[in-house]
Amino acid sequence: YEKPSAFDIMTGLIKEYRGKGIASEMFNFIKPRLKAIGIEYFYLEVLQENKPAIRAYKKTGFEIVRSLDCFTLSLKNYLLTEQPRLPIVIKKIEKDNIDKFQLFSEWQPSWENSFTAMKRVPDDIDFYSAEYSINKLGLIAYYPCLNWIMALLVNPEYRNMGIQSALLNHLVKQLEGKVEMVKLLNIQSDDDKLITFLKQSGFELLTGQYEMKYKL
Repeated sequence: YEKPSAFDIMTGLIKEYRGKGIASEMFNFIKPRLKAIGIEYFYLEVLQENKPAIRAYKKTGFEIVRSLDCFTLSLKNYLLTEQPRLPIVIKKIEKDNIDKFQLFSEWQPSWENSFTAMKRVPDDIDFYSAEYSINKLGLIAYYPCLNWIMALLVNPEYRNMGIQSALLNHLVKQLEGKVEMVKLLNIQSDDDKLITFLKQSGFELLTGQYEMKYKL
């Protein structure tokens, strides 16, 4: 995110206290404190079916900025969609070497999938790079602790050449016999090409979220 921003990891209320304005009070408490330390935007994510929460967030000033889709893949349902059209090499790389891949994204990753967040995760994240000669073609990032694919990116100059499929296939092979399911969260809902690829590969839509933003 270009401006100094805060992200609400979770807001929870005991059931019998919902609908009493408590969420608004909590946000009204934190907003001036965020502003005082130079935060310009406050973000959160909410399930699209959670209508009461959406109303509460809108009431306190948040606005919906985009729709995000969340997917799961049962590895037994995985399908290899295509082979790469180049003699690529896929290799594991270190976290310090991922910055160059950030420009491959067509849209801003959600906060928890951002490169900033990935670099701050204290646990191990597996990063696999697809390369051809000296060219960086793509990256897949996998967080074993949560069975979570955090990034699947391809260099715009090498799209539609099977790179995406090769990266996913490489990861699935690494996970065979170790896990049964992986998830890929917060794909921007208008990325039709990526969503089509995911569904063809065996992913199923789990749920949808809204990203919401408040300008401090």
